[in-house]
Amino acid sequence: MRLPGRRVLAQVQSAPIGTLVEQMLNESDNVIAECLARQVALATGQPASFSGAAAATAGVLRKAGLDIGSGLLDGSGLSPNDRISPAALAALLQSAATGPPRLRDVLDGLSVAGWDGTLATRSRWRSRRRGGSRQVRNADRGLGVGRLAPRSRRAAAAVLDRR
Repeated sequence: MRLPGRRVLAQVQSAPIGTLVEQMLNESDNVIAECLARQVALATGQPASFSGAAAATAGVLRKAGLDIGSGLLDGSGLSPNDRISPAALAALLQSAATGPPRLRDVLDGLSVAGWDGTLATRSRWRSRRRGGSRQVRNADRGLGVGRLAPRSRRAAAAVLDRR
């Protein structure tokens, strides 16, 4: 906001949302995830809180035809009580792969197993995935989008592995 008779001393502009989404996914950055979810909350009239971010995110996805249930408690996924089904995760990936072009940043941000991001040293199966792990219940979560030989079709998969 400019005030009459005053000059701007400094100005900061955010990176585009798509760039933030790519960085969040590739680096597994929970702070960016929570901040973006709280922006969704503010844009939909919810409070910028853990519960507001979770409710707003679920609501926006539901309006887009993706029902992830009521298992989110925050925007970063760090709550030990966050729950989402593998089918819901696969549906989210499928939507990103086949939906509007603005969703492509989700796929671009997924780490390539054995190549970059948090999956650089984890796998020899070259696929775009989102991996993560938490101490809570020793859960290791991952998402994958890869090419199936020989027809080069895309496949969406979600794996939740308790160890």
